[in-house]
Amino acid sequence: MEGLFINGDGSQLSLGLEQAHLTLLAKRQDMEVMVQMLYAHATVWIVPAEDEDTMEFFYVLSGHVDLMLESTPITIPVGGCFHVDGLKREVYLQTDEDTKLLYVTNKPLFDNVFGYQGNLNELMTKVDEKDNYTYSHSHNVMEYSVMLMRRLFPDQQRMDDLINAALFHDVGKCYVPDEILKKPDRLTPGEFRVIMKHPLDSARLLTPRFGKRVAEIARSHHERLDGSGYPFGLSGNDISLEGRIIAIADSFDAMTTKRVYTAAPRSFSDAAEEIYSLPKLYDQKIAALLRALVSSGELAPKEDHI
Repeated sequence: MEGLFINGDGSQLSLGLEQAHLTLLAKRQDMEVMVQMLYAHATVWIVPAEDEDTMEFFYVLSGHVDLMLESTPITIPVGGCFHVDGLKREVYLQTDEDTKLLYVTNKPLFDNVFGYQGNLNELMTKVDEKDNYTYSHSHNVMEYSVMLMRRLFPDQQRMDDLINAALFHDVGKCYVPDEILKKPDRLTPGEFRVIMKHPLDSARLLTPRFGKRVAEIARSHHERLDGSGYPFGLSGNDISLEGRIIAIADSFDAMTTKRVYTAAPRSFSDAAEEIYSLPKLYDQKIAALLRALVSSGELAPKEDHI
């Protein structure tokens, strides 16, 4: 890939909340030396830098990272390294174990990343204080959405918007009263109308932080292809690709996790089949990919999946 050099042979490192931690060790003029901690099952992505003179170097201190290049991952083990210089599109990193990287850049990036992460923490704290299920659900939806988007459209430059919208699609639930959000029984029509406002509240919270496009994607996660969804009853191609992906990821996680008002969760296989069986509601191309990922075992429950 142009701009990527492996084993010693820019861009900015975007962090998914609680998937990575960044520590600044030293700084002189524009050069920064940092330690990047990636936690098990993390998905992190490197995107082209605004400044074309940016170069970033990564050295694996412990664990390993998989560089997801098209459909073929390249594993960088302990002692391995790579750098990015003139990167043209995103590179995705994954790891299934805690991994520590030495991260060196010739341009000051730490303050930008730290400030960005602070905004994410502020939003997610609102959700976690309200409802821990929603907090965990948001992370699952983000991971499933990234997996689907990467395989459907690996060359598109829209992953940042997708991830931010998926991670914060339910942040508006911080305004839903506890007695409704955590009610174990069926909601009344009036209570459901309150729940139906949360995509609008999510969009309102996201707009000043991430812009209108991210807000619009998050707002559409309960819209359905036949127009039966909410809050606006959008249909077909009026729902963005990212919105259709998050809608499937959101429903899939809701079906496969235990919630206060549902019976036992369904298996991944059963949930994927059900979503695929509803072409009036869900995009069939995305649903077919979800089913294929589950069938192949690429998408499987984690040990702590409830």
